[in-house]
Amino acid sequence: MEYRDFNHYKSCPILHRKETFLHSSHPRYEEFSALSSAEEAGLLSRRDIGSKNRWEEVLQEKGLRIEGHVLL
Repeated sequence: MEYRDFNHYKSCPILHRKETFLHSSHPRYEEFSALSSAEEAGLLSRRDIGSKNRWEEVLQEKGLRIEGHVLL
């Protein structure tokens, strides 16, 4: 396993579909799964959303925002 510190990056990578890394019995599985379901409304089909800055641009283009793990 390798450790990476992204604090010095202008736009760090972001993790989508977090629930795929958890067992379905994990306490936060449903929370992460609900956000992924909402994101699938056309947002995750893009290949250019791997960085925080680009992800925020895409959300803004769609008139959306994320608070916690809720897509608004």
